[in-house]
Formats: sequence, C-alpha cells, structure tokens
Amino acid sequence: MYGYRCEYCNSIVEEHIVTEDFRYKGELVILHNVPVGVCNHCKTRYYNAKVLKQLEKISKEKDRLQTVPVPVGKFQWSEEEVVSDNSV
Repeated sequence: MYGYRCEYCNSIVEEHIVTEDFRYKGELVILHNVPVGVCNHCKTRYYNAKVLKQLEKISKEKDRLQTVPVPVGKFQWSEEEVVSDNSV
C-alpha cells in the first residue's frame, strides 16, 4: 500500500503505526495504533481512505472510548516576560 513518492519532497512514504489526535465534531479524540503513511524525509502523513473511515466510525462511538482529563490553558504573551541572554 505504501512505498510511493511523497508529493512534497519526492522521498519514499512508508507505513508507520502512530498515535493520532484529531477533532471530530469539535471534540478532541486520540487513537493509538493507527496505520498511516509517513514520508521518510519531510514526515508528511498520508491517510488511506479505509483508515479514515475507521477513525470516523470509532469516533462516533465515543461513549465506548476511555475518557481522561486533559489540562487546558491559555497562552499569554508579554514583552516583559521575554528574557534576552547577552552572555553568548
């Protein structure tokens, strides 16, 4: 199924088993052991249509999935908090 050339850098795409996090209907879903194609150079991921359909099917049954608390915060930027290191 894999072994073709990456459309971005022309390197070889190989199968990898990964943990995939994505949003389904606005909710975060994390699935382990997902087979995807990954470019061995630029790391672009390629998804087989059958795999995507299975991800959607599993996500629809979210009441059967394990739920875990996830820390959520808000990024705040302040110029005063940026510290420069002049010792280089």
